[in-house]
Amino acid sequence: MFSARVLVILLVFVAFIVPARAEDGNVQAQYDAMVARSYDMPQGYDFAKLRALYQKLPTYKPYSLHPVRNYKKLVSDINKNPTDEVRLVDAYVRRHFAMHKAHFYVLKKYKEMQNNEKEVYHWWMVRGLKLALNASGDGRTAETAYKVISVDEEYDLARMRLQKDTIHQSLEHKDGRVYDVLSGKNKDTGEDMDMWFDITHIYGTATKE
Repeated sequence: MFSARVLVILLVFVAFIVPARAEDGNVQAQYDAMVARSYDMPQGYDFAKLRALYQKLPTYKPYSLHPVRNYKKLVSDINKNPTDEVRLVDAYVRRHFAMHKAHFYVLKKYKEMQNNEKEVYHWWMVRGLKLALNASGDGRTAETAYKVISVDEEYDLARMRLQKDTIHQSLEHKDGRVYDVLSGKNKDTGEDMDMWFDITHIYGTATKE
């Protein structure tokens, strides 16, 4: 028989584990519902919430998220299995669903397929997700850092503002959060400039990779 002490330990263990699993299930359900709702392209759709839920999924692996590199693999897989094109494309976009660049690549693929409905849908996703990313901060300080889903998003934003050959990266810790700081020369003025990116969630999920 279990001793009273062992029973208490088991009850404490369950108290911590069960809510965590319930929360994971709730996040997955919310995310799935938002994905399903997006297909109707509703007004007022919360793209920022979609991105936030995406980062909480058990399958979220930020260091594997690279839309360009993974798209090249997608094209290679399609060339090997052309009859499986639609399934492969859908799997690619589902994996990168909260990243605007993935939808941009996919809409080009649907344009080739002459699927106007899906092309229009993915243009809508590109615009909404891009606006949500840009609205997450301004990158000027730690307090107003951009909230990114992947390292790829950092460099996309940095290359819009900084001279590409001057960009360098540093890691900063502040008030319990983790930041990538990309520094370089401003494209317009030539002055030194820092861009802050909040990577707390990315950094915290590194062990999943």
